[in-house]
Amino acid sequence: MIHALRELEKEHLTSQDSRRNYELTNIGKIVALQLENFVRTVNAITQFSKFWLEHDLSGIPEDSLKNIGCLQESTSLDKRAH
Repeated sequence: MIHALRELEKEHLTSQDSRRNYELTNIGKIVALQLENFVRTVNAITQFSKFWLEHDLSGIPEDSLKNIGCLQESTSLDKRAH
């Protein structure tokens, strides 16, 4: 684990305090938030893959597509019908 923490430190994502505890840097916090959004997006796409493959998305604004991860906790009409 120390090797991984050192690699993160080289990328300025973590830092070590005087008590040798590691914490995220400001850059690390931003990256962690973006990573969390990415994971939510992948989960929402995976959960509703049939929907995304079968529907025309051209009417959905790009800003809305960027926030598709917000649908991770939702249910679809297709799921309720079964």
